[in-house]
Amino acid sequence: RNYLYGIPFFNYGFLPQTWEADDLQDDKGRFGDGDPLDVLEIGGHVLGTGAVVAVKIIGMISVIDQGELDYKLVAIDKTA
Repeated sequence: RNYLYGIPFFNYGFLPQTWEADDLQDDKGRFGDGDPLDVLEIGGHVLGTGAVVAVKIIGMISVIDQGELDYKLVAIDKTA
C-alpha cells in the first residue's frame, strides 16, 4: 500500500479468514467493504512484508473509506 503523506507510524495488516459484512448496514445506511479486517500494529519496530505475528487487540477505529464502512483494529505485538 502506498502512503502519500510520509512514512506511517504503524504496521498495516489484516486478520486472515475475517471480513466486514457487505450485506449489513450501519445507522447511516453504509455497508461494510467485504474485505478482511484491517490491523494497525503500533509497536516500536517495522515488521517485514508478509510477516505473521501474534497481536493483542487494544482498540478499534471505524472509518468511511470510499463510501463504505471500514473497521481498523488497533493492536500491539504480543512478543515485543
